[in-house]
Amino acid sequence: MKKPFVLGIGAVGVAAASFALFGSGVASAVNEYAGMTYADASQEISSAGQSATIATRVGSFLPTDQCIVTGSRAADFLDSSGTNAGGEVLLYLNCNNSFAAAGVPGNSVGSPEGRQAYSDYQEKLAEAQAEAEQSSSDELTQTGNVPGEAGQVAGG
Repeated sequence: MKKPFVLGIGAVGVAAASFALFGSGVASAVNEYAGMTYADASQEISSAGQSATIATRVGSFLPTDQCIVTGSRAADFLDSSGTNAGGEVLLYLNCNNSFAAAGVPGNSVGSPEGRQAYSDYQEKLAEAQAEAEQSSSDELTQTGNVPGEAGQVAGG
């Protein structure tokens, strides 16, 4: 009974030592641009003196500038001389809509991400409608065409 337990501890120790020595690829990922649109991320990257490169693209519904960055990392490619020039950031894009609708691919509204995206969309839609109504009301007031009370006849 003692030997399997000792072997188990030894295997855990070797695994821990290799993670400490080599690190974990996922944990060392940059991902500082995740959640941004490609346009915003590439602008931020270029203002930092680096270049943005699309590593992968999922979906084709949205234009590239509106795609959402799902991950990013510094490129670690070596050139023919065996050196890394640096300054290149790889971006992983999702070009599907933020929530699914009839004929439009995206996150399910049943998922937390889809629910949040749909809620944000509904909020923006309500704000746009309220703004349009306010603009219309302001325009009527400025031209003197203010609607009267119900049943009131103009010029009478």
